[in-house]
Amino acid sequence: SFNVLLNFISGTFSDSFENVSMQSEWVLPGHADPAHHLRLQIHDFDSTGAIKLFFDMNTSVFDDACRENVPQHFLNILDAFLENRNQSITSVDILAKAEKEKVLNQFNKTQKAFDLDHQTLLTHFEQQVKKTPNAPAVLFEDEVWTYRQFNEKANQLGHFLLKQGIGKEDVVAISMERSLEMPLAIYGVLKSGAAYLPIDPAYPMERVDFILKDASAKMLLTNGRKTRDEKRETEGTSTLDLVADWAEVSEESTGDFENGVRLENLAYIIYTSGSTGNPKGVATEHRAICNRIEWEKELVKIDESDRILQKTPYTFDVSIPEFFRCLQDGAQLVMARPEGHKDPTYLVETIQRFGITTIHFVPSMLTVFLEASGLENCKSLRRFYSTGEAISLELQNKFFEKFDLPYYNLYGPTEAAVEVSVWQCQPNYKGSSVPIGVPMPGNQIYILNEKLQPTPVGTPGELYIGGVQLARGYVNRPKLTAERFVPNPFAEAGAKMYRSGDLARYRADGVIEFLGRVDFQVKMRGFRIELGEIEAILESHEAVTKAVVVMQEDATGLQYLTAYYSGESNKSEVAFIHHLAARLPEYMIPTQFIFMEEFPVGSAGKVDRKKLPKSIFNTTKNKTEYVAPRNQLEEMVAEIWQEVMQIEQIGVHDNFLHLGGHSLTAIRLVSRVTEDLDLPISVNAVFENPTIELFAKAIEMRMEEELANEE
Repeated sequence: SFNVLLNFISGTFSDSFENVSMQSEWVLPGHADPAHHLRLQIHDFDSTGAIKLFFDMNTSVFDDACRENVPQHFLNILDAFLENRNQSITSVDILAKAEKEKVLNQFNKTQKAFDLDHQTLLTHFEQQVKKTPNAPAVLFEDEVWTYRQFNEKANQLGHFLLKQGIGKEDVVAISMERSLEMPLAIYGVLKSGAAYLPIDPAYPMERVDFILKDASAKMLLTNGRKTRDEKRETEGTSTLDLVADWAEVSEESTGDFENGVRLENLAYIIYTSGSTGNPKGVATEHRAICNRIEWEKELVKIDESDRILQKTPYTFDVSIPEFFRCLQDGAQLVMARPEGHKDPTYLVETIQRFGITTIHFVPSMLTVFLEASGLENCKSLRRFYSTGEAISLELQNKFFEKFDLPYYNLYGPTEAAVEVSVWQCQPNYKGSSVPIGVPMPGNQIYILNEKLQPTPVGTPGELYIGGVQLARGYVNRPKLTAERFVPNPFAEAGAKMYRSGDLARYRADGVIEFLGRVDFQVKMRGFRIELGEIEAILESHEAVTKAVVVMQEDATGLQYLTAYYSGESNKSEVAFIHHLAARLPEYMIPTQFIFMEEFPVGSAGKVDRKKLPKSIFNTTKNKTEYVAPRNQLEEMVAEIWQEVMQIEQIGVHDNFLHLGGHSLTAIRLVSRVTEDLDLPISVNAVFENPTIELFAKAIEMRMEEELANEE
């Protein structure tokens, strides 16, 4: 952004300041709008022999602070150039002393990290058990465990694990669907002193095996339900079924015990997508996550009257506050049924049935939830949280049309104990985007350029995180840990800061605005995805020589993945899907695959992703020969599909996936069917019956089942 300025300075000095009369525009970094340009004018020497500099600034765009600081930035560059003409302008620290003090210290003047007094994730829970032993603690469908019952069962599991030689710094994996056993497994593992590692039971076994071996998990806890493939023993990892084997566990003591765990011990490991083709584990200590939960206690007070819905997949770190916050203050943890988080109708019914007061949504799912009927009956709700994706102004406005409740936008990566900044959304907000707010206590956020220098207020840079909530690093990835957790030059010796890869900027009031990514990592429906991981696995297919994956949006604004590949042009998409499905979770599988004779490349020889052909689903090439609906039910289904997918005409044999369908589209379809027919139906039914013909038959069978049950 300083190229024009550099040429201007060079030209000026080459003329030795003689016959100077020049004008140039300096584009404020991050702004293409001409209104944000700063015009610099230089005229001849005045009578004293001094050169005159004029800064022409649009006062409706540049505030008082900017009008004062930006010219000083120019002068700082000029001073640096006078000292050393050969240095790169990008290496010049352009900020004035007062500016630097503001962005480094004043904006990070969060209160100190909380005094955790040697607590762990379970300290306040165990204290709460003594206060309200007979109060309901964990609920699932029609089952309820009191605080005493839940604590005693967790103690029994903890004692059992200790007898198996499991303790501090060990890792115990958990693979199960939502149930009462899920929080029991998590609390029981922590009781033993070990760290827990959640694994989605729907993950392919190849991925499960890799995670178990990579994390050196000593044991895998299940609850009687198999993963997507048959379970098998992984070398070094034994399996304990909390349903089938509970009789043995229940012989252990129900009493509390000291496990020797301290703040610096490992609490959990969460695996996220990795750019090399394999997932990577983020190891987090008790200190980091306890600080995060203490912050939430300061932000929002809850008590015995609160009920928190646990619906976030437990492989997503946002689930951690759901599991632990409420049981530290006497509230009740309500476990949603498996896959229930994908069904807006079920969520509305659950909120009403259990009197849910607190709920979390990734923004994309909140968009779907706000379309559900019956929201006006969700009167028990007191607050909403969102994280995992950027909140659009449109979504924020839509939320306040439906609810007059606090809505918090939280930001943070898994590498910094869930979230590190917060912004309370505002109705009738006039800003250009929904901010991610200000740092939480004990954390610092820096917006830096490529030289690790702070950028001026309003100027984009990469977001770095320092402070108490940083993770230890990546499991068995010392090189990657060193690349992402770098020395913090703004803190005491030995301190680290995490390089997030997120693009952001500070506003004049210290509030941070999220602007996107600086790399090829994306967040889709709350899940963090390294596109490089998908590309690496797709390139391992014998028919693919090169693969590039991008995230795009459909006609409704929802996101999906498209894979571009070179190699064999006649290969079926099904073959690629099967290849990826054996190694990746469902949300990482591209919706469509586009063959490329050759990829567009830039001057550096790398693929120019911006020049890839735009994928469009709503074309005849994605459809079969049109066959019209043949009965009333197919007509109804076709009408819903066409409206939700915004496709003018869909035949009964057209495939949902080939038309660009994905999980959120399926949720919308099922929600409409449930509402129109008053018939509960699974979201998976769309993927298992991906044409109107098959889906209509599935609905018909479901109707017959309901009728038989009534009789």
